[in-house]
Amino acid sequence: MRRSDTPAEHAVLLGDTPADVRGGLAHGVRVIGVATGRTSAADLAAAGATQTLPSLADTERALHLIAG
Repeated sequence: MRRSDTPAEHAVLLGDTPADVRGGLAHGVRVIGVATGRTSAADLAAAGATQTLPSLADTERALHLIAG
């Protein structure tokens, strides 16, 4: 975030681990959890992800969530 011209409140992080979710939230970034790794969508939501996706296969849905 220090190198970005985008304020945290306008940024979106896509992450597939609870650590990704916690890191984004710690910096005020909206986090979309993507259950493409070993972590389930339920676990990403429990970690605080704003929204979750089972994968990035549904591009239209992913872009909709990113756009907010």
